[in-house]
Amino acid sequence: MCTPAKLAAPGCGPIEAKAVDLLWVAAGATLRGQFLLFGRVAPFRTPRPRALAERSALAPPAPTACARRLGPPPAPAACTRRLRPPPAPYDWPMAPLCQRERQALSDLLAELGPNAPTLCEGWQSADLAAHLVLREHRPDAGPGMLTRRPPFGPWTDRLTRRLRDSTPWEDLVQKVRSGPPALLRPLDPQINTVEFFVHHEDLRRAEPSWEPRELSPDDEDLLWARLRTLARFARRRPSGLEPAGRAPLELGGPGPVVKGPVGEIVLWLMGRETVAQVELSEEKRRL
Repeated sequence: MCTPAKLAAPGCGPIEAKAVDLLWVAAGATLRGQFLLFGRVAPFRTPRPRALAERSALAPPAPTACARRLGPPPAPAACTRRLRPPPAPYDWPMAPLCQRERQALSDLLAELGPNAPTLCEGWQSADLAAHLVLREHRPDAGPGMLTRRPPFGPWTDRLTRRLRDSTPWEDLVQKVRSGPPALLRPLDPQINTVEFFVHHEDLRRAEPSWEPRELSPDDEDLLWARLRTLARFARRRPSGLEPAGRAPLELGGPGPVVKGPVGEIVLWLMGRETVAQVELSEEKRRL
């Protein structure tokens, strides 16, 4: 066998010399850390220095020939998605009647304070404000507002006193002003138009210098649309209604015919007979 020392010997041809070179290259590779695995030589890559590795990780990749021709990539486009507008305040201009009455009542509560009289027997302005807050935020107080029988009536009275005595007056007025929960706001015109109109008048007409208000035709239309339902559940069901400037409404009840402005008829139907400026006629209207 030819060895490096015998390469110059006459018996070593070119093929043998080439084989010897390959053997010595393989031996040298083994010494450098390469190994033979399943008949294939797997190179052992010497790890780079740490500084070189970090520098390579931070450096941007070299631009390709295509990138050099096309130039730098365009800057990312600005976000064009339309953001949702902030929620509108609950007391915006030209609001429905229920919301305008709420804000006017809240302003009057803040002006008169917690001890002002009301038309509700035994209630002061603090009791009225607590009632309005409970009505919208405590469903368990609802049955006691419809009937005074125990346990519903006493439970609602207890909740009213607790809220009135534990809440500062400014916070209580703000709760009235802020409106119902978001889930009930779509129903606000249906459930609160008459409620806040009547309670606003409860506070206004308890003052010695009150004067009747003149409602706009649109506001009277809203109240008139609810008069038929109110008349069915009124304490004293009338036989008919004759609002000023409108066609009369026949109800067939045992009570009198009520004549007057729409707002005054609403107050009469809600039990404010002593302050409602209406005319009563005992003559039954014939259908």
